[in-house]
Amino acid sequence: MAYEKKKYLFSHAGILFGWIKVNDFLFGSIESKDLVNYLNMLWWTKDTRRFLLRALADVSYARWGHKLYGSMVWADVKEHHTDSEEVPGYYQIFGHTTVKGPLITPTFACLDCKTAFYLNESGEIKSL
Repeated sequence: MAYEKKKYLFSHAGILFGWIKVNDFLFGSIESKDLVNYLNMLWWTKDTRRFLLRALADVSYARWGHKLYGSMVWADVKEHHTDSEEVPGYYQIFGHTTVKGPLITPTFACLDCKTAFYLNESGEIKSL
């Protein structure tokens, strides 16, 4: 599958735009930022790492937590279906939520299906 004019963003549980918004003290406006490089900068800068670590601990109600949105460590695939906005400019690939087979949508792919798979000649997803 190809998605035109988008970068691919790989993370453990996917990044929810709502999570970025509620952590605006950390992210500010991401429209003008390269999100991947910005996240790496937050991690490698001693003064901001502790704030990023706190935000990464966000667990939402979808996983019995107390936050509106789960972080890129704790987000549930259900949250990606209900978050009204996608992270601008990125196609996300993640796991974290076990699904029956690869779940591929126009905005993300959740690939945590505990089995190897491939696309056959017809473009159908098949298990090995």
